[in-house]
Amino acid sequence: MQHKLGMINKGYGVSSFKALSEVKKSLSTKKVGHMGTLDPLATGCLPFASNGLTPLIEFIPKLPKIYKVEIYFGESSPSLDAEFVDLKSLSFNKLDIDIQKIENYLVSIMPSYKQMPPDFSAKKINGQRAYDLARKGIETNLKPKLVNFYEYKILSFENPVLKLQISCGEGFYVRSLVRDISKLLDMQAFMYSLDRISVGPFDIFDSNRGEILYYDLKKVFPDADFVDISLDEFERLQYGIAPKLDSDNEFIFAYFDANLVYYSVNLLDFKKQKFLIN
Repeated sequence: MQHKLGMINKGYGVSSFKALSEVKKSLSTKKVGHMGTLDPLATGCLPFASNGLTPLIEFIPKLPKIYKVEIYFGESSPSLDAEFVDLKSLSFNKLDIDIQKIENYLVSIMPSYKQMPPDFSAKKINGQRAYDLARKGIETNLKPKLVNFYEYKILSFENPVLKLQISCGEGFYVRSLVRDISKLLDMQAFMYSLDRISVGPFDIFDSNRGEILYYDLKKVFPDADFVDISLDEFERLQYGIAPKLDSDNEFIFAYFDANLVYYSVNLLDFKKQKFLIN
């Protein structure tokens, strides 16, 4: 059984579920969990853990999340992305777009602000997904949520398309940011493209679309203790007896013969251990 941490560089038009099915096939397993869904029209970094490492997902650093987003001005979409837009019909006519006004707004919402989620989102309302209600024309009645917005960078402006790089926290909707910029300028706009380039230590650099990269635990948990155990301790593991490790580190990973066989999480208010003997 393969216990892996990694990232797949998700392609355009592929659901996160479908992308993970490729990971499952590659690892010959059914147990793979991801760390943050990407919409089908979004591309980029989709981190995952497999088999015995899936319980670590809640402890893995997943911030900041960094995106590259292209905003097209002059056309709107009910989903705020390109789902309902005929991209081939776009005129790309130049418009009077106040970039300084956009920058002033982006500065004003750092480091956090209350953001209204988009109607076309996976949020559940009385057991139903918001996007299912939105497609039926039913009011979602979503509530604003405090989100973190760390920094931004203007990558290019080729009127009427503005390309930004943004760094944000959990629960941040880039489509909502596009909607709010559209309202700010009193101008139609939609998210032309979205590429997530990193989630915490996971990034898409030096990878191709659809490519799966595996990560060393030391890169994901640089402050953890990594120890080798003896043959005697390894044999005891097979009977469910944890090794006595001389460490008070919050995260400890134990290896035998270069293979991860045990780990423990020992936080102030939480303790977990996992035996990885096949």
